[in-house]
Amino acid sequence: MGCSTRRDHQRRRRALHALGDRITYHRTHSTEQLLAHYRVLEHLNHQRNADRPPADALAAGPRLPWPAVLASCAPVAFIASLHLDGQPIAAQLCLHRGTHAYSLLAGMDPRHRTLAPGRSLLSVLAEDLTAAGFTALDLDRTTADPGQRAYKAAFGARWRLSSSVSTKAGGELAPASRCAVP
Repeated sequence: MGCSTRRDHQRRRRALHALGDRITYHRTHSTEQLLAHYRVLEHLNHQRNADRPPADALAAGPRLPWPAVLASCAPVAFIASLHLDGQPIAAQLCLHRGTHAYSLLAGMDPRHRTLAPGRSLLSVLAEDLTAAGFTALDLDRTTADPGQRAYKAAFGARWRLSSSVSTKAGGELAPASRCAVP
């Protein structure tokens, strides 16, 4: 991690610590918690992406019955969330297998952009998963967007090349990269 990135992380961590008990973290451990927190995550994800065009076919296509899907895979799923004064400001849905966790969907409240709630949650989540015995957190497919690459690289991500298939007419193959935070 570069010096300026380290300073940014430290500045955000100090800002969070300065909030003391006003900031809380939670990771779901039951089907009931997972389903309740999914509604919060969905709301935060919509807030985060309100001014953006849909990024992929999943976002643009018909809505999937996520609560039913999550109910059936609850033993291997969790939602981590960060709250300020009891109000959710960031949430992230992950699946896990063995000691690896895989990020699927994230959301954050843009009104708290100065706290960088997504980065803050990812930092706390990485610490929590490490303490729980996880060895990797896969941050999902990464686009060519330099901001996205820099965001993930700030967490010490390791990159690997993969392929993805577009669901658009023609079904072209496009190179993509995934990263995992060790």
